Amino acid sequence: TAQSKDAASKPSQKKLKEVLRELKEQYQVDILFFDRNVEGLTVMSNVVKPNVKLEQNLDAVLKPLGLRYKKSKNGGYVISDKRAERRSEQSEARFPEGDLPTAPKAVGNAAENAVETPFSAVSESAKVVDKIVKGKVTDAEKGEALPGVNVIIKGTQRGTTTNPEGEFSVSVPDDNVVLVFSFVGYAAQEIPVGNRTQIPVSLKIDDKSLEEVVVVGYGTQKKKDLTGAVASVNIEDTRLQPNTNASQILRGTTAGVQVIDNGRPGQNGSIRIRGINSISASTAPLIVLDGIIYAGGSLADINPNDIESIDILKDASSTAIYGSLATNGVIEITTKKGKSGKPKFSLNSYMGASDYAYLPDYRNAEQYLAARKDAELAEGGAVPFSVIELANIAAGKTINPFEEIKQAAPMFNYELSVSGKTDRVNYFFSGAYTGSKSPVKGDNFTRLSSRLNLGVQATDWLKIGINSGFSSRDNSGIRASLLNTSYLSPYASLFLEDGVSPNPLPQNWGLVSNPILGTLLDDNKAVTNILFSNAYADVSIWNGLSYKLNAGYTRTDSKTFGYSPSYLPLNRLGSGSKRQGENQNLTLENIVKYQQKIAENHKLDLTLLYGVYQLTGQSSFMSSQNIFNDALGYNSLEIGEGFVIDASASQNRQISGMARLGYAIAGKYFFTLSMRRDGYSAFGAGKKYGVFPAAAFSWNI
Repeated sequence: TAQSKDAASKPSQKKLKEVLRELKEQYQVDILFFDRNVEGLTVMSNVVKPNVKLEQNLDAVLKPLGLRYKKSKNGGYVISDKRAERRSEQSEARFPEGDLPTAPKAVGNAAENAVETPFSAVSESAKVVDKIVKGKVTDAEKGEALPGVNVIIKGTQRGTTTNPEGEFSVSVPDDNVVLVFSFVGYAAQEIPVGNRTQIPVSLKIDDKSLEEVVVVGYGTQKKKDLTGAVASVNIEDTRLQPNTNASQILRGTTAGVQVIDNGRPGQNGSIRIRGINSISASTAPLIVLDGIIYAGGSLADINPNDIESIDILKDASSTAIYGSLATNGVIEITTKKGKSGKPKFSLNSYMGASDYAYLPDYRNAEQYLAARKDAELAEGGAVPFSVIELANIAAGKTINPFEEIKQAAPMFNYELSVSGKTDRVNYFFSGAYTGSKSPVKGDNFTRLSSRLNLGVQATDWLKIGINSGFSSRDNSGIRASLLNTSYLSPYASLFLEDGVSPNPLPQNWGLVSNPILGTLLDDNKAVTNILFSNAYADVSIWNGLSYKLNAGYTRTDSKTFGYSPSYLPLNRLGSGSKRQGENQNLTLENIVKYQQKIAENHKLDLTLLYGVYQLTGQSSFMSSQNIFNDALGYNSLEIGEGFVIDASASQNRQISGMARLGYAIAGKYFFTLSMRRDGYSAFGAGKKYGVFPAAAFSWNI
């Protein structure tokens, strides 16, 4: 009948779950949703069209029900409702980088569970999909593209930099993200993303940065007045990083400065400013701490949290004022001083851990055996295994060599400081205990440090003060051999049958020694103590004319003691050594400065210096072998045999004169002439003096 035909052609209601399952099978994609969001919902059967895109069908099905979808990075779709998305702002649970969660254990109908995922393990408000935000950064005045601009998600280390055309593309987790745009010489800008995917950015020149003062050696200058290549490190950007060594602050922060880290906790590695300047001599830059040459000191001795600023002198014009010592550039470090206000107490601490950053893809046990079989075929005969290897192959015992030399690698820092300033006195005091271990056994570092900086405005024309610091650095322990570890077979035995005593030859062939033999058996003590102090008096004489006296003293004491005990598997008796060193550096500098405006648009800046420096050092070394009693270790060298005794001492003196003349016209044209003359006792006969002139010119466009 007509009525029955109408009933048959009338669309029916279908469960939303079933419709989503059908879409999943039709388009061969994953569709995920919260069970509570779709429970009890139905749609008309004729809503889904067979020959349209999936997104069109999802729009038709979901929008009338107040639902929406998002596409994830791996091509799947996630269904959510608007209320859940609003609640998501209050939740931190989310899937990392837009990856879809793995399906839970199937319950009931397998076909239905292919699209039904209750997400019982995570919050209903889980954020799933990152979105890509693109844009271009330009100069606000000139409209030119700015390459190399940092684009960072605020509050994270996640971000990117602009390409040569000033364009960027960054993945953000949600619409609430704020992007921070920063570039040298420009004011940083923070921009909320919102629902945008394209963000044009215009950065303005930061006039304040040009007014910043930088240390240039025996004085300071505004950035806009510089004639030499001087770079300032942004210390504030590194405050939250777990740096145990001041050299770590320089990594990737300054153009032309290369820091090659040796991976050892608390050690400097090597620092190069504008490349290598010597084939055979040292390539290390000169360190100047609070205006005094830090002779004999190391960046490893300075607590990074005590540093207020770091300025790097890179070119000949900037470094000439330090003469022969500045061939490889200069790192000027200024430590913190007290600031105005009431006493400020600060407690800073952190704890963390480290792990291998990278390991080569070595063969595992199965791959090793396969490689040996290939070698047999290539050799045309059997390639013999060692006795230990054969025994371990039969027993099914294998090792992962780099796991065998691994140790827990915590790092920590505890620091307390107090600072303040009154009308006449400013002070800063700090004490810190820092420690770090690498993942390699026996590679350890601790440092106990303190600092006292005190300045007193004794009269209107006299200021006196002292900058001082003490550090005790401990690198005791013997690091496991990475080279020997890389030679080990997966079937080697690092320990003898008792499971405690290290096996000297863990695979009986190839003369590969046990990488942790010395780590476990030997006693090693390596401690360096350094005291640095600089007392000064600054006298204002008359109308821009001043005199400053610097008196500096640095003392370094180092101890390296070692002992290898008797060990029957090696058929050896004990042996040990003790090395002690002491270095003292005295500095006396007289500095005269004159700054004056000659006319309305002319400014003169003159600096004169006469300095006397003395470096003394002495060291002693003693060792012996065949020590029959291990009880006292390296403190019983006298009962051994085969003594080696060595002692040395040195003394070098230097006198220096320096003059620097700066002249500025209309705040636009800047001229600098400088010359330093060094007389050094270690220079060759007949060439005791060296002269180091420099000239520079710059102008502000």
